[in-house]
Amino acid sequence: MRPGRGHSAQFLLIPVLLLLFQCSRHTLQDQPEPALLQFPNGDINHWLGDTTIWYVNDSILVGSTMKQQIPGAIWLVSNDHYDDFELSLWVKLTGDENKNSGVYYRGQWDDDVVVGYEFDIGGWGTDGGESEEENWWGELHDPYRRDDLWIGPGRTVIDSTSREGEWNHVRIRAEGDHIQHWLNGRQMVDWYETDPAIQTSGFIGFQLHDESNCMVQIRDIELIPLGDK
Repeated sequence: MRPGRGHSAQFLLIPVLLLLFQCSRHTLQDQPEPALLQFPNGDINHWLGDTTIWYVNDSILVGSTMKQQIPGAIWLVSNDHYDDFELSLWVKLTGDENKNSGVYYRGQWDDDVVVGYEFDIGGWGTDGGESEEENWWGELHDPYRRDDLWIGPGRTVIDSTSREGEWNHVRIRAEGDHIQHWLNGRQMVDWYETDPAIQTSGFIGFQLHDESNCMVQIRDIELIPLGDK
């Protein structure tokens, strides 16, 4: 090394490191803060739904048809509307073989049903016995408006990714026309909306069906808005 060259390199390196630190700090500060969709003191009054079906137990949102029948599908939906966001939560579904629930987003009411995107939870006859028919965990549906919209990776992938009767991690990202689903860290849906008539904003909702005795439990609901970057 020539005399003095090492010192010159050090002097050049210091401002570069300071610049990188400032850029990194600026990027971190610009990251949107996640919002926990909580239910303080077991209160779901700031959501819309039937409190005889939906309730909070030890900070866990519960929807249950174990003790009573309900007239068709029933929802609990947020008062607030969201457009672009990333939503994550943990969910457990238990009950008889015909158990099904779902996370709805960009939802809106059409009479007494919700139209919007659904992250499907459960299936039909998914206890692993002879009655097993369908497993829809992680698929994208819009059942009350576009019954033919079924986006998913196929039964083999769903069976190997979903955890029957256990906690499953759900992640949803909706950004413009780009819709993505992950289940337990595995991407299940990567899809682009092509219909300009479909709404790009709406409420978040949780659904429960009446066709079986089942219970859905949801915890650690976290939403990150995807605004201007």
